Amino acid sequence: RRFLASATTELSGALGMLEYRHGSPKRARRLIRESLVSPTDNTVAQARWIAARVTGIEISESAWGTPHSYEAWCWRAYQVGQWDEAFSYAKQWVRDEPFSSRAAVHATFIAESIFNDHDYAIACAQQVLQADPNDSMLLNNLVVALLNAGRIEEARTIFEHLERSIPASTDQYVYTATGGMMKYRSGDAAAGYALYEKA
Repeated sequence: RRFLASATTELSGALGMLEYRHGSPKRARRLIRESLVSPTDNTVAQARWIAARVTGIEISESAWGTPHSYEAWCWRAYQVGQWDEAFSYAKQWVRDEPFSSRAAVHATFIAESIFNDHDYAIACAQQVLQADPNDSMLLNNLVVALLNAGRIEEARTIFEHLERSIPASTDQYVYTATGGMMKYRSGDAAAGYALYEKA
């Protein structure tokens, strides 16, 4: 308490995340509230994430107005179905954090699932994969974008690499469904159906 809130906001937010992950929502709530006294864009994003899981955390309008809070703004718009705003903020999030696979995964998901913007999804994924070439979900989203763009052989090459490296801890149904899409787009409807049913 000897320090200004602006000097401890990042520490409070990080500790709040740790407390939540270690099963102490009460401590997490207190620390996240402290992080919101003089927040940064990062602590607003952390607060938004925890507030969706822990009751009693209110993000004030002044906190929401913290400059460059693209991640938080993106998720807020996404949760209420404001797709244009969510996509715009997702793109700004990627530009603000060009090496963040989390930002790119979200941006490419919105690009594909809502706007059918294959060109953006492919370019975004390829850019961020230069920095983080082993992010399984971003590779998956790239495969989907390539398939939707009709670039089946490129998608197949990436998917075969992805299949060999999918971590056991991930949600396997996502990759199973993408495998189904690969089969459908390759003309094997029966195998595609079977994989979608499994997913």
